[in-house]
Amino acid sequence: MEPREAAAQVDTVIQAEPYFAEPYFVRGAALEASGQPDSAAAVYTAFVRLAPLRAAQEVTYARGRLVALAARKP
Repeated sequence: MEPREAAAQVDTVIQAEPYFAEPYFVRGAALEASGQPDSAAAVYTAFVRLAPLRAAQEVTYARGRLVALAARKP
């Protein structure tokens, strides 16, 4: 599955369950892979805000990606 297609499918889940954090993580990765760093950063930020304590590893990863994406901006 292509990253853009994956992001579109995850959007359906996010619309149905907007407070469920995991789809935001998947969507952030898909957007980043499809060359949309600003959109990916926004979605990773939403994931970090919504993530439960049990998702600590994913939160750490998402925060790292936010730092990396911010560093790429001119």
